[in-house]
Amino acid sequence: MKRLGVLRTLFEFVLVAAIVVLLARRTQPGAPLWGSVVHSVACRDRVVALTFDDGPHPTFTPQILDLLEEHHAKGTFFMIGQRMEKYPGIVQRVVARGHVIGNHTYTHPADIEAVTEATVTNELDLC
Repeated sequence: MKRLGVLRTLFEFVLVAAIVVLLARRTQPGAPLWGSVVHSVACRDRVVALTFDDGPHPTFTPQILDLLEEHHAKGTFFMIGQRMEKYPGIVQRVVARGHVIGNHTYTHPADIEAVTEATVTNELDLC
Protein backbone atom coordinates (compact mmCIF):
# COMPACT_ATOMS: atom_id res chain seq x y z
CA MET A 1 0.00 0.00 0.00
CA LYS A 2 2.82 2.38 0.90
CA ARG A 3 4.60 1.56 -2.37
CA LEU A 4 1.48 2.52 -4.34
CA GLY A 5 1.46 5.92 -2.63
CA VAL A 6 5.11 6.49 -3.49
CA LEU A 7 4.53 5.51 -7.12
CA ARG A 8 1.53 7.81 -7.35
CA THR A 9 3.51 10.71 -5.87
CA LEU A 10 6.37 10.03 -8.29
CA PHE A 11 3.94 9.90 -11.23
CA GLU A 12 2.32 13.18 -10.17
CA PHE A 13 5.73 14.83 -9.84
CA VAL A 14 6.82 13.68 -13.31
CA LEU A 15 3.50 14.83 -14.79
CA VAL A 16 3.77 18.28 -13.22
CA ALA A 17 7.42 18.58 -14.30
CA ALA A 18 6.50 17.68 -17.89
CA ILE A 19 3.73 20.28 -17.93
CA VAL A 20 6.09 22.93 -16.57
CA VAL A 21 8.71 22.10 -19.21
CA LEU A 22 6.15 22.24 -22.02
CA LEU A 23 4.74 25.56 -20.82
CA ALA A 24 8.21 27.02 -20.35
CA ARG A 25 9.18 26.09 -23.91
CA ARG A 26 5.98 27.69 -25.21
CA THR A 27 6.73 31.01 -23.53
CA GLN A 28 10.45 31.15 -24.25
CA PRO A 29 11.57 33.95 -26.53
CA GLY A 30 13.09 32.57 -29.68
CA ALA A 31 9.90 31.72 -31.50
CA PRO A 32 9.65 33.36 -34.95
CA LEU A 33 7.81 36.33 -33.41
CA TRP A 34 10.72 37.14 -31.12
CA GLY A 35 13.66 36.47 -33.41
CA SER A 36 17.07 35.79 -31.90
CA VAL A 37 17.55 36.50 -28.21
CA VAL A 38 20.86 37.40 -26.57
CA HIS A 39 21.23 35.65 -23.21
CA SER A 40 24.87 36.46 -22.54
CA VAL A 41 27.81 38.35 -23.96
CA ALA A 42 31.47 37.40 -23.64
CA CYS A 43 33.46 39.92 -21.59
CA ARG A 44 36.65 40.05 -19.53
CA ASP A 45 35.11 41.23 -16.28
CA ARG A 46 32.51 39.50 -14.17
CA VAL A 47 29.41 41.63 -14.56
CA VAL A 48 25.69 41.39 -14.07
CA ALA A 49 22.94 43.30 -15.86
CA LEU A 50 20.26 44.81 -13.65
CA THR A 51 16.96 45.20 -15.48
CA PHE A 52 13.66 46.56 -14.27
CA ASP A 53 10.40 46.00 -16.16
CA ASP A 54 6.95 47.55 -16.36
CA GLY A 55 7.79 51.05 -15.15
CA PRO A 56 8.04 53.76 -14.50
CA HIS A 57 6.23 53.39 -11.18
CA PRO A 58 5.70 56.50 -9.03
CA THR A 59 6.83 54.77 -5.82
CA PHE A 60 9.18 51.96 -6.79
CA THR A 61 11.21 53.51 -9.62
CA PRO A 62 12.50 56.40 -7.45
CA GLN A 63 13.37 53.91 -4.70
CA ILE A 64 15.27 51.75 -7.19
CA LEU A 65 17.09 54.81 -8.52
CA ASP A 66 18.16 55.77 -5.01
CA LEU A 67 19.43 52.24 -4.30
CA LEU A 68 21.36 52.12 -7.55
CA GLU A 69 22.95 55.49 -6.80
CA GLU A 70 23.82 54.40 -3.27
CA HIS A 71 25.67 51.38 -4.66
CA HIS A 72 27.19 53.18 -7.67
CA ALA A 73 25.34 50.87 -10.05
CA LYS A 74 23.53 51.33 -13.33
CA GLY A 75 20.45 49.59 -14.62
CA THR A 76 18.28 49.21 -17.67
CA PHE A 77 14.65 50.20 -17.25
CA PHE A 78 12.25 48.57 -19.71
CA MET A 79 9.40 51.04 -19.67
CA ILE A 80 5.81 50.96 -20.88
CA GLY A 81 4.96 53.87 -23.17
CA GLN A 82 1.68 54.78 -21.44
CA ARG A 83 3.42 54.96 -18.08
CA MET A 84 6.24 57.04 -19.55
CA GLU A 85 3.63 59.58 -20.66
CA LYS A 86 2.04 59.52 -17.21
CA TYR A 87 5.32 59.97 -15.30
CA PRO A 88 7.68 61.98 -17.55
CA GLY A 89 9.57 63.38 -14.57
CA ILE A 90 10.59 59.91 -13.47
CA VAL A 91 11.70 59.08 -17.02
CA GLN A 92 13.85 62.22 -17.07
CA ARG A 93 15.34 61.27 -13.69
CA VAL A 94 16.26 57.80 -14.99
CA VAL A 95 18.03 59.31 -18.00
CA ALA A 96 19.70 62.06 -15.95
CA ARG A 97 21.25 59.44 -13.68
CA GLY A 98 22.81 57.67 -16.65
CA HIS A 99 20.62 54.59 -16.86
CA VAL A 100 19.41 52.98 -20.07
CA ILE A 101 15.75 52.91 -21.10
CA GLY A 102 14.46 49.93 -23.06
CA ASN A 103 11.20 49.48 -24.95
CA HIS A 104 8.62 47.36 -23.11
CA THR A 105 5.75 48.13 -25.52
CA TYR A 106 3.23 50.93 -25.32
CA THR A 107 0.39 49.23 -23.39
CA HIS A 108 2.00 45.94 -22.29
CA PRO A 109 -0.69 43.53 -23.53
CA ALA A 110 -1.40 40.87 -20.91
CA ASP A 111 -0.85 37.95 -23.31
CA ILE A 112 1.60 39.25 -25.90
CA GLU A 113 1.81 35.81 -27.51
CA ALA A 114 -1.90 35.90 -28.33
CA VAL A 115 -1.71 39.12 -30.37
CA THR A 116 -0.74 39.39 -34.01
CA GLU A 117 2.73 40.25 -35.21
CA ALA A 118 1.33 43.55 -36.54
CA THR A 119 0.02 44.39 -33.07
CA VAL A 120 3.40 43.63 -31.49
CA THR A 121 5.15 45.77 -34.10
CA ASN A 122 2.70 48.61 -33.47
CA GLU A 123 3.17 48.31 -29.69
CA LEU A 124 6.93 48.59 -30.10
CA ASP A 125 6.72 51.43 -32.61
CA LEU A 126 4.40 53.47 -30.37
CA CYS A 127 6.78 53.29 -27.44
